[in-house]
Amino acid sequence: AHQAWEKLTTLRRECTDPGFYRWPPHVNLLYPFLDMTLNKKINETYEVQLSKFREEMSNHLAIAAGQCEPFDVTLDSFGTFGGRAR
Repeated sequence: AHQAWEKLTTLRRECTDPGFYRWPPHVNLLYPFLDMTLNKKINETYEVQLSKFREEMSNHLAIAAGQCEPFDVTLDSFGTFGGRAR
């Protein structure tokens, strides 16, 4: 694991990863694809609505994941998010 960490750290430095000091090396299995819409008709703050939205999405994902059999994953490439400047 230590060798993998060192290799990933080196790659992230070479790619000038803007999140280098913010996040450790990681894999995004599910990138956020839904935005919560603020409902101005109810008396709840954005933060409260966002919390409820995240909880609901988490519950839906847990149900979906519970219907899948375990499986193996092989990571065979490296990439970063970002624009053309990278």
